[in-house]
Amino acid sequence: MTNNGRSAWFVGVLLLMVYLIFAMTIYLLPPQV
Repeated sequence: MTNNGRSAWFVGVLLLMVYLIFAMTIYLLPPQV
């Protein structure tokens, strides 16, 4: 791969987005206890 830096940046942003969506889902969902 020639764009190694860009691919690493894309993977980092993708992981950050997944983490944010996961955190928002847990935070916004009412406790179903």
